[in-house]
Amino acid sequence: MHLQTKDVSLYTKVTTKLKNGRYYRNFEQERAGLQLQQFTVQKTAQEQSLANNKEILSRAEALAIPTVLLTPKNIQFIGNANVVTDEIMTDEQIKAFDTSENHWSRTTWRSEVSDEGTECLELNLNYENYSVLTSEQGFFHYVDGKFTRIKNRHTQIEMLWDYGFASKRGRPLTVGRATHSGTKTEINGLVNWLGTLRRLNKGSEIQFKTQQIYNTLNRHYAWPEHW
Repeated sequence: MHLQTKDVSLYTKVTTKLKNGRYYRNFEQERAGLQLQQFTVQKTAQEQSLANNKEILSRAEALAIPTVLLTPKNIQFIGNANVVTDEIMTDEQIKAFDTSENHWSRTTWRSEVSDEGTECLELNLNYENYSVLTSEQGFFHYVDGKFTRIKNRHTQIEMLWDYGFASKRGRPLTVGRATHSGTKTEINGLVNWLGTLRRLNKGSEIQFKTQQIYNTLNRHYAWPEHW
């Protein structure tokens, strides 16, 4: 998988700086130059973003990966545990665009396996790189011979739950870390235990603490009936 990120990354960073200019020193002096940069790379950034979206989904289709969650900084491939990272993107391909001088930030792979045995392979881009613009991000699922963007959030949450993952809130929803969200088994156990405590209605410290854990979890993660 070959990604072109130079102009997508420049356009995204310049646009962000223009949007949040009041937080930057000397912004007023730099505004005109930033606007010129934005205008200059806008067309090629859009072209690269569309091409990267197509490249990512084409690679997933070739490897029979049914679900792809795509954000500018992260790409998650879900649903085929037989795929290894080199089949998606080799170390050489990563090095080809991972040229940041920031040695503390590198593009890396992460694997998350659910209680259902489903693997999520996540490509985390380095600090300097963005793979797509927000117009090309989304929750994509392979249906009837092509990838379709799934827009309904309840459908997204149900699909990830069927895979065994809670949904990390955001646009789009993504698979978080089980060390943060807990596993599907743990979440079901928490909900059942909280239900038992509510029925007992003793107002105990245990009920209070359990409710706190649930509230914190549900603030950041969603699953069916706990949207």
